[in-house]
Amino acid sequence: MTYHYVSFKQGIISGSVAIAAQKLHLPTLKACLGMQVVTCVAYTICLLETVVEPYSHIIGCWHHYNDSEITHENDTCILLEKGFHLLYTLDQLTEVTQIVLSITIAAYCCKVIPCCTPRSHVPVIVMTPPTAAQ
Repeated sequence: MTYHYVSFKQGIISGSVAIAAQKLHLPTLKACLGMQVVTCVAYTICLLETVVEPYSHIIGCWHHYNDSEITHENDTCILLEKGFHLLYTLDQLTEVTQIVLSITIAAYCCKVIPCCTPRSHVPVIVMTPPTAAQ
């Protein structure tokens, strides 16, 4: 669960830097690109943790029932299991959305950074056609 808290903070920070990068200031754009890459990696780790981590260890009451022995307690446990399954699915959807947003903003930064860099001073030789004899 600590990865989720760190990723949440990381998402807030990278979103703030992305908002600041709207001014098209080159160092801010580079910071935005770096923060989006870090955020994408952090949320990917969280997504993998959420997919791999079994959600059923939170409440262990539904492991010990039989379909023929459904009681009020087991019915409550089934509802809790469905609720936690929906909660983890919503968590995974949120993480995938954050990953896609980070990739999109990073791609935008990659396209904008070359436009905001100062041009190099390379001498340009212009060829003029010979003048006609008068």
